[in-house]
Amino acid sequence: MAPPRRSKPRAVGPRTLTGSAPAKRIAVVLLEVLSGVCGPAEGSRRLGLSMTRYYALETRGLQGLLAALEPRPHGRTASATADATRREQLRLEREVLRLQALVRATQRAVAVAPTKEAPRRRTRGVRARKVIAQLRAPTPDESAGPAVS
Repeated sequence: MAPPRRSKPRAVGPRTLTGSAPAKRIAVVLLEVLSGVCGPAEGSRRLGLSMTRYYALETRGLQGLLAALEPRPHGRTASATADATRREQLRLEREVLRLQALVRATQRAVAVAPTKEAPRRRTRGVRARKVIAQLRAPTPDESAGPAVS
């Protein structure tokens, strides 16, 4: 039994934070106010906002922080579109089986021999042979003959 595959660890830290320059500037001021480096009045002045607007942004930022820290389910989650796609696939597979049965019944009713499926082309082997031939072909340096030292 093969060991479970481990995904590559994601890079973490301040260098991996993404966002626009204005959003980063607001985040810096919010963190400075929350850490006590400056007061709310100074923070709102530096952002050019009223105190009411500053507190609204602070609340929105903290709410976003809490939302981002909520536990997430492990593994893949099925979305509504994936579920609908799967149901449609099952419906179409049943329809194909039904139509194949109708074709066979019709062929028996009119005494027609069933047709054979067309053989599938093997493109992988052909491609592989072409690559092998290209690799084996002598390069212009090799075709000139052995080098004399």
